[in-house]
Amino acid sequence: GTKSITGAGVCGIDMDVNKTLGVVNLGANLTFQNATADLNLIVGTINCVTFSLSVSGNLTQSAGTFTGGTGSIIISGIFTVNGGNFTSTSGILTSGNSFIVNAGAFIHNNGTVSLTGTTVTLLNGNFFNLILNNAALVLTMTNNSVVNNAFTITAIQNLNSSNSSTIDVAGNIVFSDVSWSGSGKVLVNGTGTQTLSGAGVCGVAMDVNKSLGVVNLSSDLTFQNASSDLNLMAGTFNCVTFALNVSGDYNQISGNFNGGSSTINILGIFALTAGTFTSTNNNLTLGDNASFASGVFVHNNGLVTLNGATVSAVSGSFYQLVLNNAAQVLTITNDLNVSNSLSVTDISAFNSTNNSSMKVSGNILFTDASWSGSGKVTMNGAGAQSISGAGVCGVSLIENKSSGILTLNSG
Repeated sequence: GTKSITGAGVCGIDMDVNKTLGVVNLGANLTFQNATADLNLIVGTINCVTFSLSVSGNLTQSAGTFTGGTGSIIISGIFTVNGGNFTSTSGILTSGNSFIVNAGAFIHNNGTVSLTGTTVTLLNGNFFNLILNNAALVLTMTNNSVVNNAFTITAIQNLNSSNSSTIDVAGNIVFSDVSWSGSGKVLVNGTGTQTLSGAGVCGVAMDVNKSLGVVNLSSDLTFQNASSDLNLMAGTFNCVTFALNVSGDYNQISGNFNGGSSTINILGIFALTAGTFTSTNNNLTLGDNASFASGVFVHNNGLVTLNGATVSAVSGSFYQLVLNNAAQVLTITNDLNVSNSLSVTDISAFNSTNNSSMKVSGNILFTDASWSGSGKVTMNGAGAQSISGAGVCGVSLIENKSSGILTLNSG
């Protein structure tokens, strides 16, 4: 039959629930007081109703039905579902150790799960809201987990994965921790509008793969580590008015990137293989190898600074372009257009294939005093153009102007 657990005291030992018929209802808040005080649902039904449940030991469900109700649930030990249905609270479930769903089902009930342990294994999580909240937390994912609504990284040390596992997020992400890392990955794949916000950083790689909807920055965002890549697989990524800093690589194989009006810094490899990349109308700095292999690069009247040692461009159209690495080897395979100014600050070699040329419609500033290559620069603007600077031109320079005057100001 139906049994109730009541009283103002605590349970100081293990409790096994093994009922082939009937239910167990909480009639008051219940605390399992000691680290060895486990709650084991072997078979049957536990209803928390509106009361809170705090388990200092482990909570293990082998079969049956657990209904979390609306009160808070705190599990300090290991949380394991091996069978049956565990319906969480619509409030907050706080898990202080590993969170494992081997079989059966964890039903999020539109509630929040907060992971607060130090060494946590996450297996098959299916959450509504998920919070990571311990500065010493080392979280290891062994299978993909899903966050259907908000994902908040309040505090964490490492987010790691095995089996190429990801945290798949359908809602917004809030970054609050300012220093974390790991081998894990966040997949942004919701079908609506998603926002990335917070005063913290993203310490792992992120894939954006959206069949519908957009991703909007609502604050400046930094991908902190050399392995913190940003990969646009499908969908639209909007920087709006916020700065984007990627310490890892940027890869785009489809979709649309809109750089907005603030600065963008990509320290790793920049690879545009498909889709449309609309740059910021501010400054875009590419700090490593850059490849404009295919797709469409839209300059948006902004400045692009190439700081990498190896830069390859099948084609490209820039507004203002700065070459700024003494070891840089720039190779183009089709004409590269610069509709405003070109500044050759530092470069080693500028090479071209297919008789391609860098075509400049504005002014050129040469600062580097020694460089060379098989490339050529064509000045073809319709208006007045000038060449200036204390450096040299290390490749062929062609004047091909239908109108306007070319002025040599120095050199």
